[in-house]
Amino acid sequence: MTDRAVNPSGPSGATDKASPRTGRSRAKSPPGGRSSLRGEQQRSIESRNAILVAALSEFADKGYDATSIRSIGERAGLHFTLVTYHFKNKRELWEAAVSHFFEEINDSWQSEMATMSSDDPLDLLRHQFHSFLRFTVRYPDFHRTILHENRHNSPRLDWVIRYFVKPIMDATIPNIVKAQKNGSLQQCDHVLFYYMILGACAALSANTGEIEQSSDLDTKREATISEYWNIIDAIIFKRIAPASADPV
Repeated sequence: MTDRAVNPSGPSGATDKASPRTGRSRAKSPPGGRSSLRGEQQRSIESRNAILVAALSEFADKGYDATSIRSIGERAGLHFTLVTYHFKNKRELWEAAVSHFFEEINDSWQSEMATMSSDDPLDLLRHQFHSFLRFTVRYPDFHRTILHENRHNSPRLDWVIRYFVKPIMDATIPNIVKAQKNGSLQQCDHVLFYYMILGACAALSANTGEIEQSSDLDTKREATISEYWNIIDAIIFKRIAPASADPV
């Protein structure tokens, strides 16, 4: 994988003499000691994360081909040379950004699953997709970035499918099949069902501009997000919650 941070301290260039006891070189302490080094490392992590967020927004707005390292740097408020310090080229940065946000999806799923005591396949699916809905609201540029790759049948799509899409499908579809077999879900092609739920969860963030301009809804309000989930829960998972009930 290319989602790997460059050592923030950089090459030391130290030429210290070897220790008389061990014969090994002794590293020179940086100015300010360990606290200074930790501060530099923290700033490097923050810069890298800012680059990843800016890159995702650029790729979402312009697509891969029209995005440049320089425009990503400008969006992040950083000089483009700092971008190339962390990522040697645009493809590496694109892969790092996509990997980072797929890992965010996985982390949010794991957090959601950790609160569960049930192993019922329908409950597992409900929690998984509820978590995905909230992820898409939090990071709407992620869905738009992946859609760019689908529209153009890009050479990067195979990479996304191999490393992320297929593993997620392979972990999710068995629960769809189990829920269909026990009568909890509609009998149909399980792959089409999977993509139907994905599309439904992503629709709120994907259509934010249109929804907000054509109505008085605020798609980022908790009440709107909860109501939207309750609609999905009732129609797809056949769980009708009281109006005041918390989702899931």
